[in-house]
Amino acid sequence: MNMKSLLTIAALLLVALIAQPSQAATLLEISGEPPEATVEMDADGLALITPKAIAGSSIAIKVNGKAKAKVYSVQKIGGEPQLLGPTSQRILFTPSKAGKVTLKVTISHPTLKEPKTDIYTFQVN
Repeated sequence: MNMKSLLTIAALLLVALIAQPSQAATLLEISGEPPEATVEMDADGLALITPKAIAGSSIAIKVNGKAKAKVYSVQKIGGEPQLLGPTSQRILFTPSKAGKVTLKVTISHPTLKEPKTDIYTFQVN
């Protein structure tokens, strides 16, 4: 992860903290397959998504609704070493207004002919 990406994440978290000083923003962590139910979250919250993908996968995203999302490559510093096999890519999802939002994640695995598409659905309050 380059310095610009780290600064972007830090800035987003700082804005979320400053926007509601009396109430902490929520960071949802979603791993693997998308939940069957719609994920409910506040407009000042964030979602960090770890898609079910193997190392070397290519991840493309498309947002429908009032939100932004970006794919980040995560490099772990300290702690337990990262396992070999799973992808080190994460998606940071940031809603901007209330409403229904869908996030389409297309994963191209290096060993599969056809890409896999997952759809995450959010209800932003």
